[in-house]
Amino acid sequence: DLMKMNDEWFRKEIRWKKISFVPQAAMNALNPVLRVGYQVAEPLVTQLGMDKEKALERAREMARVVGLPVDFLNRYAFELSGGMRQRAIIAMALITNPALIILDEPTSALDVLTQANIMNSLKKIKREFDVTYILITHDIATSSELADEVLVMYAGHMVEHSPAERFY
Repeated sequence: DLMKMNDEWFRKEIRWKKISFVPQAAMNALNPVLRVGYQVAEPLVTQLGMDKEKALERAREMARVVGLPVDFLNRYAFELSGGMRQRAIIAMALITNPALIILDEPTSALDVLTQANIMNSLKKIKREFDVTYILITHDIATSSELADEVLVMYAGHMVEHSPAERFY
């Protein structure tokens, strides 16, 4: 039960190491005064104590994985499109190899083509990195692309839970 965990212990032992998060409106989640590459690499430096240069090299690897051109890591968030910022946030969530990534509306506020590209990247990452997602969405069609199981909630309560193939 995560709610019973000590905040300090959760921050040191769970956050980024085992669970990471892609927030809704991830486009606003990046710091406008820091270069994107530093922000993607930061969890490795702060959580795992990795050397900054090694962390930046790993950030370049993750950029390639999510389809973010590596030279974009030298830019600031305002210089990136919404889709590229979303890819940077996904790279950041993936960089520490967590077992679980919570995706809160990962394609909201993106155009349809960019949404499809992001979903394809997420499917590829799920396959290649053996990561589990919790996808929070209002878009049933989007969830069908990633889900193995579907849990429908209403007003904070579970109203349906089933394997994805039966749900869809």
